[in-house]
Parts: sequence; C-alpha cells; structure tokens
Amino acid sequence: AAMNGTGGVVLGANAAINGTLTLTNGNITLGTNNLSLATSSTGSVASHIITNGAGNVVVKALAASNTRTVPVAVDAASYNPVVIAANAGHTTDDITVRILQGVFINGSSGNQFVDVVVNKTWIINETVAGGSDVNVTLQWTASQELPRFDRTKCYVTQSINGTWQSTTGTSA
Repeated sequence: AAMNGTGGVVLGANAAINGTLTLTNGNITLGTNNLSLATSSTGSVASHIITNGAGNVVVKALAASNTRTVPVAVDAASYNPVVIAANAGHTTDDITVRILQGVFINGSSGNQFVDVVVNKTWIINETVAGGSDVNVTLQWTASQELPRFDRTKCYVTQSINGTWQSTTGTSA
C-alpha cells in the first residue's frame, strides 16, 4: 500500500496493511481508528501517520530480534517516529503506538509540564501483558524541547498509575 498524494486521507474505520506501507507524500490521519501494520514503515515530515485521537498504530506480531519503525506525529507539521527493537527474550506480541501533544503531570491527565521535557508523549503498550523486552528510540526536533530541557540528561520514562518513574539521564 502507498500514500502518495497531497493532503492525505482520514480513516473512517479500522484498517490493516498486510504488506509494506510506503509513505511518500500526504498523511494518514487515524482519529479514533486503528491502523495495523505488518511490517516497518518509514516516513517523513511530508508523509506519516497522524495519531490525533484515540486511534493507534498497531505493530502486528513484533517478534524477538525484530525492529519496526512507526512513523507517527500529532499533526501534519511535526514528525516523531518510534523505533521499537525487540530483544532476543521478547515474546511475540502486537504493540500499540500513538503520540500526544504535551506531557501530562499524571501521565495522561492533569496539567502539562511547561519545562524540562520534550513536549510530546508517546503511548506505547503491549497487547498481552508481560513478555515484552524491547528497546525504544524516539525522535523529536529541537523546537519540541521545552525550556530547561537538558540534552545531556535525557531519559525515556514511563507513567505507572499516574506516577512518572525516575531514572538516570544520559546524553541524547
């Protein structure tokens, strides 16, 4: 399947692409619908998947030692892909991905941070709880870094029951 047109398309229902999705020009907007992908897909600012609602990109059957790129953003003007690399001990599972504008103090609710963070929240979940062993790489632009963000002390963290987990930062 290919996306190569001006403007793009808005999904009216859930959709699945069993082959390769080639994103050249224009965006696919999910809204409340899911788009399932069987393989990796590369994108760009000119062409990516917009997760502007409750809809997710579903990375189908991510198996041990596989790597998938998920070309997502919150709108047409940004581009914030996720690379998910499954380690050898990973149990095959479907992984859902979407991105939100801002970072919420309570994980997905409450006030938003106004400094120190990249102003995006990537929501990444396994379909079957337990068994996932993955490395996640996130991409953002300098303009998406809020004041006092320190690239020498970066880390990816997760919110568990509304509490952000602390960890040690390293250089981005």
